[in-house]
Amino acid sequence: MLAPPCNKRYSFLWISLLLLLSSLWSGCYKWIEDLDLVGGLLFLDASHILLSTSIPCPVDRNDSDTCQFCLFPNRIRKHPKITALLAVRNVDTLVSFGIRHLAEFCDSIVVLDDHSNDQTLLELKLLSRYYPIEAVIYFASEWHKRDELRDRQILLAIGRMLRGTHFVVIDYDEIFAADCISQLRKHILQLPPGHSLYIPWIFPWNGTQYHAVPGRHTGHNLLNRSLATIFADHDNFQYPNWVSTKKMSIHVDRIPHFPNGSKPTNRRLLNCKILDLRFLSLDNLERKLLWYDGLGRISNESRQVRGKVFRVNEMRQLCLQRIPPEWIAGYRYFDPSLFYNSDRWRCRQLEEWKRKYPHLFTEKCTDCKISLSPDPCR
Repeated sequence: MLAPPCNKRYSFLWISLLLLLSSLWSGCYKWIEDLDLVGGLLFLDASHILLSTSIPCPVDRNDSDTCQFCLFPNRIRKHPKITALLAVRNVDTLVSFGIRHLAEFCDSIVVLDDHSNDQTLLELKLLSRYYPIEAVIYFASEWHKRDELRDRQILLAIGRMLRGTHFVVIDYDEIFAADCISQLRKHILQLPPGHSLYIPWIFPWNGTQYHAVPGRHTGHNLLNRSLATIFADHDNFQYPNWVSTKKMSIHVDRIPHFPNGSKPTNRRLLNCKILDLRFLSLDNLERKLLWYDGLGRISNESRQVRGKVFRVNEMRQLCLQRIPPEWIAGYRYFDPSLFYNSDRWRCRQLEEWKRKYPHLFTEKCTDCKISLSPDPCR
């Protein structure tokens, strides 16, 4: 007796589904060794979304990190080519804003994810469908410490592999003033090889109405940034192989240098501005400062090199000016409330450090207290 036509149709669909699952399984066998078994069920880490097309990073490293990256199909073939180099960690609520901002003036974007344990990688996968993300770099090992030098070296290597000629090195919470975006490409592409472009920094203070006036706060290096973030590549450019302990910092310059240590020739674009959005929420800024202090404690138990801690107790008495509306109004997708709690994940990690290394946290971080609330991590 023949089965009804509808049963034939469903049988065909079931067979098709089984074949599809079989092909997916054979193509993704690499996932198995990385799966987490929780309560008898298998859970996939966000990075497994990228594994099937990942290959080792072409950077010679001697540490325990297994670096992999995934190329997406939207390859950008331009010459010259402006490529953004972006490092992120646990920014699933903010990464969309950062990518959209960079896509306004960059031809391509390379992202390095430093062991995120939220949905950042999944967000990047989705954003790659609509914005020119050419590569996503991530790590298959556990996070041990912040290694900014490693990240800079890897990002530049991948950017060069994708034939970038001009590079923009800014963080997800740094944006160029909206009124200069239309002219920014022209100024970047005018840079000859071996030159960098300096743009003044602005610090929106606890909101978007006022900013701290630059040059008036000589005691606060948070508010006197003078680093360049854009450069035209040169064959001899390179980042150092080690971080100078003389600097007492885990941070390195964003622009590579020549082998003899000399810096690139610096051009200035003073009618444009970079807005440092870390200061939109003082509570959120304090979470970041406390985290950097904790990182300095566990990374350098001798306390000779500390994390990024600033003496900012007295910062309430600042010289403030109104922010011109044209600096921000052009970004219709900008939502300042996204920055109010973006660093709360640092509080959880800080508590883990305190439980694991109680002997390192007997000394309180008295330099960090700037928030409006008694405890920004509560």
